[in-house]
Amino acid sequence: MREALRAQEVLAEQFDVSADVWSATSYKLLRGDALRAKRWNMLHPTAVPKKSYLESVLQNEEGVFVAVSDYMKMVPDQIAPWIPGGLMTLGTDGFGRSDTAPILEDFSKSTPS
Repeated sequence: MREALRAQEVLAEQFDVSADVWSATSYKLLRGDALRAKRWNMLHPTAVPKKSYLESVLQNEEGVFVAVSDYMKMVPDQIAPWIPGGLMTLGTDGFGRSDTAPILEDFSKSTPS
């Protein structure tokens, strides 16, 4: 989250680009809610379609959506079908570090940016 907030600052200061930073506490719960709405809509084709929480919150948002995660990219990718215009995900894929968060943080601090 710290790095996403820092990226927001850099985009504003150096490139005059505004960015909103949102926090997702559970991609699994967001996906489950979206799948329930999709299923309900499939089973009730003549009823007013239901929207998931994610669809409702993002329906008026525009721009590029980037998900940043301490997990593998497949975790935030779970919600990609419900993101307007798609989702670019950044995760820990390929780092080979599946240790505890404090150890990964120590490694990150010792690695040049």
